[in-house]
Amino acid sequence: MDAFFNVLAGLIPLIGVLNSLGLVVKYVPVKFLGFVSNELIPYLNTLVAFFAAFGGPAQAHAGIFGDIGHALSLPAKIGASIFVSILARQTFEAYIRPLANAVGLKKN
Repeated sequence: MDAFFNVLAGLIPLIGVLNSLGLVVKYVPVKFLGFVSNELIPYLNTLVAFFAAFGGPAQAHAGIFGDIGHALSLPAKIGASIFVSILARQTFEAYIRPLANAVGLKKN
């Protein structure tokens, strides 16, 4: 159970960053972000989560099997990035968008 909570503790800041990115794109009037549509935000979030998956401390690999496992982890990182993007979108739609609408924030 501790491993599950450790994964959640690592995902919560990333989901916060992705939701903040969505808020900036949609609600802050910045000229160069005007081209980003609602359909592109999940892909942008997936890309940010994918690059975040390469950060952090390096893991130790023992011998050739560790190197093969490390090489095959790219599909796992892509899948995890898509999953985190979906979590961020659902969090945004369920909690942040209704709050932004209730406060009266205006979309770009």
